[in-house]
Amino acid sequence: MGTFFSLFPDIGSIPASIVIGGTIYTLTVASGIVYMNVLTELFNSSVSPNACTEEEFKAKPNDAISDLDIDPIKKEAKNSYKKSKKD
Repeated sequence: MGTFFSLFPDIGSIPASIVIGGTIYTLTVASGIVYMNVLTELFNSSVSPNACTEEEFKAKPNDAISDLDIDPIKKEAKNSYKKSKKD
């Protein structure tokens, strides 16, 4: 969608920047939250990361991500971006 707006010289670059900036902001916030949840899952597990096999260690992030509902995170990031744009 950002590319579509950039087809219009001058006036299209502003909406394109807003769309692309919002997308990147949302992805960055969501990625950070997922990363922190994965780390929390790893360090709160009863098994030490040093005692895990490689397969067990690789499975832990997938378990943490499967339990996480990302839609509220995306909505919160979107609302936060809109609020910061108004300020």
